[in-house]
Formats: sequence, C-alpha cells, structure tokens
Amino acid sequence: MRPDVRIIEKVQRHECQMCGAVVRGNVYQYTSPMSKESLKICNKCAIREYYGTKGKASKKWRMEKEIGKIFGRLLE
Repeated sequence: MRPDVRIIEKVQRHECQMCGAVVRGNVYQYTSPMSKESLKICNKCAIREYYGTKGKASKKWRMEKEIGKIFGRLLE
C-alpha cells in the first residue's frame, strides 16, 4: 500500500509536520494509507514516505524519473 502524496503549493517558509524542520519550497499533503491521517510535509519526508527509506536511491524512483513521473503522477 502506497501513501497518497500530493503537491499543495510552493511557499517561502514552512514547518514540516513530520520531521519538524523549517524548510522552503513545495508543501506536500501526505495521507497515511492505514490511519487516513493527513499531514503537511516537506519534500524530503514526501520522498521517504512514498519511495521507502532509500528514497532517491530506490529503483522505483529512478524508473518514474525516466518517464517523467513523481509520486505516481505525471509532472506538469
């Protein structure tokens, strides 16, 4: 089961609800497949949650990057 991760917006400053870091950039809405809890998270946490602990080193991330996808959706 993969979590649902969607880009919400790009902001100047944002506190990640998962790791607590204050970051700039895209804000992602993460919905857990088990509890259906929704959090606003940073890019680093979004990649880790969707692709696993290896993140960008995983095979799935590399395959999706080659065809122009991220988090199972085509890039716009």
